[in-house]
Amino acid sequence: MADPNHIESMDQIHSSEQDTDALENKINESDESTTAPDDYAAMRHEQERLRQVILQRKSEIERNNWSDLKG
Repeated sequence: MADPNHIESMDQIHSSEQDTDALENKINESDESTTAPDDYAAMRHEQERLRQVILQRKSEIERNNWSDLKG
């Protein structure tokens, strides 16, 4: 079972992973001839932002777990 202190971070990770997958599908299905370059770039930028959220939340969980082990 997940540590109650990490539930919010885990929820954000799960949500961000779903959003990243949805964006990946949208990007893969987009037609470059009809999709404005700015829109395509915006989708990629949002996808990268979500990946950073995932990494940040996982890092927070690892830091908290390490602190618990040391404490």
